[in-house]
Amino acid sequence: MDCRWDKTLYHGLMHTLKYLGVVFKSARTVFIDVGVTVKKFYASANAILSHVKYASEMSKLFLVETFCLPVLSYSCESLNFSRKQFPN
Repeated sequence: MDCRWDKTLYHGLMHTLKYLGVVFKSARTVFIDVGVTVKKFYASANAILSHVKYASEMSKLFLVETFCLPVLSYSCESLNFSRKQFPN
């Protein structure tokens, strides 16, 4: 089981929990922190696009869809997101 607690303590209670690559945060209710996933997506997309400056647009699109989109869409179908987590 891949379960790692954050070091942040508040009166003995944990604020975040990372389980199978998904970060859960506690407040009044528990919610999913999508900021970490979005940062990983941008990092992987920027790493690919910085190395393929002279490739065609279709090649760039193929690489981003193949390597970056799974980072963004991992476990989305099994989690419930609120409207507050996604900006307009």
